[in-house]
Amino acid sequence: IIELSQLTFKGHIEVYPNPSTAIFYFNTKKYNVKSWVISDISGKILVQKSVVENYGVIDLGDFKSGIYILQVKTNEGTLTQKLIKI
Repeated sequence: IIELSQLTFKGHIEVYPNPSTAIFYFNTKKYNVKSWVISDISGKILVQKSVVENYGVIDLGDFKSGIYILQVKTNEGTLTQKLIKI
């Protein structure tokens, strides 16, 4: 059973550069961010941060190359974006 709060809404999140060697920037444009989470593809949470802005900086410099998932929680729902660290 999936709770309504777990559903992802169709919003836009800009992540750049993607792929990156370490630093990613994100901008949700019109959505105020409550928090964001980085997880690996197995779902293990690696980084979690609470913020009250519509942008942020993510440093994956300490993590190995691979695919990561960024989930940005806003008042409207959750925005999800794949990050590629090279």
